[in-house]
Amino acid sequence: THYRGLATVEMPVATGRYPTTRYGLVELEPKTGRKHQLRRHLAHLRHPILGDSKHGDLRQNRSAAEHFGCHRLMLHASELSLTHPFTGEPLTLRAGFDEVWMRALSQFGWRGLLPLNERVEFADDCGQDEGNKVNPGR
Repeated sequence: THYRGLATVEMPVATGRYPTTRYGLVELEPKTGRKHQLRRHLAHLRHPILGDSKHGDLRQNRSAAEHFGCHRLMLHASELSLTHPFTGEPLTLRAGFDEVWMRALSQFGWRGLLPLNERVEFADDCGQDEGNKVNPGR
């Protein structure tokens, strides 16, 4: 797994024995695609993904749910690259953030750090045009 820290924030919320809680925004790129690879690697580094009930920190998860509305795993696949099954051409798909992510990005002051696609889009041409973009929930 390749990772890169994008931002950190310290929030005035006591979790455990500490008077504040620190959160980090990390860009991850899996290399093998093994099950739970990203979750396990970050837990091993003692920086579990927020909301991870299997490999995460229960106190952190409860605190984030109570104070910030993060009631689920805060892992987002923003981009997926693959070979198109019919044409054999490279294909990249990009997806925007949902409401939970948007709220967390705003609360932590990170909203301006990332491109905020509001819809799923085909990033490579691959025969797609503007009319083939998917607008979830619309």
